[in-house]
Amino acid sequence: MCLNENQLWDRLMGPNIFSKKEVLRVVRKMRVVGEKQKNERVRKKERVARKMAKMISKNDKNLLLVGLTGSVAAGNCKRNDDIDVLIVTRKNRLWLSRLRLKWFLRKNRVGCRKYGERRKKDDFCFNMWLEEDSSRLPREKRTEKSAVDMILLKPLIDRGGVYEKFMRENRWAEKWVATPYREKLKTEKKVKRDEGLGQGGKLLNYLAFGIQYLYMWPKIEREKVERKRVFFHQG
Repeated sequence: MCLNENQLWDRLMGPNIFSKKEVLRVVRKMRVVGEKQKNERVRKKERVARKMAKMISKNDKNLLLVGLTGSVAAGNCKRNDDIDVLIVTRKNRLWLSRLRLKWFLRKNRVGCRKYGERRKKDDFCFNMWLEEDSSRLPREKRTEKSAVDMILLKPLIDRGGVYEKFMRENRWAEKWVATPYREKLKTEKKVKRDEGLGQGGKLLNYLAFGIQYLYMWPKIEREKVERKRVFFHQG
């Protein structure tokens, strides 16, 4: 795959900080010719993802961050790839939101990859769920691949600057991708939010967690399922 200058910038590895001018000078010296526009396939999948994100965020105000990840976010997806999505919810709302999302997608006949199924073209795969107060990835997930994936993540819905908070919580990524990581943190947003359903919502979330965990428990292999964090991908 031929990368343009911005894509190369987002993939700079190492702990050292470089300026964009330095990077462009080296790239032009090497005579690397990149794509000037995104592949039409990527743009089409992004449009589908943005439409979906808008729909589900209207349906559930507890969804604070809906982020595009995987091959589509990286700009190198294949025609039959599905669309990977990260979700960050309000505190004590993850399992209620997941239940609500599954119902909403089924009602609106939106393709969603189910456990054990093969990838289907343009199906959505909600493979990472986090609550806003637990958005720091666990130690075993702090890998070079995760660092690059985080840099390439594209926020589709961002309420109250949660994307910024997510990036700051995962400062360990700077070890591998120092230059693009610093670039992502140049702007900080602070927006006040209400707390949603209150204590009753917290209890409902516990109940929703118990029901869904019991359903998933016999199928869990390398997936990581916790009350405040879920990782359905095995990387």
